[in-house]
Amino acid sequence: MDETAGLRGRVFDLSWPVMAEQVLRTLMRTVDIIVAGFFSPAAVAPVGLADVYVRLPL
Repeated sequence: MDETAGLRGRVFDLSWPVMAEQVLRTLMRTVDIIVAGFFSPAAVAPVGLADVYVRLPL
């Protein structure tokens, strides 16, 4: 049981930066779409489409 808890702790220590980065990327994309929506509703579509192409390499 202690070995499993230690392994979980090590995995979490290695993975939390990746999880935080993914949350921040999602937040950034959401803010991009909201800001584009303030300019015009027609601007939301290109930003959303560009977002799809940005995610492809990931």
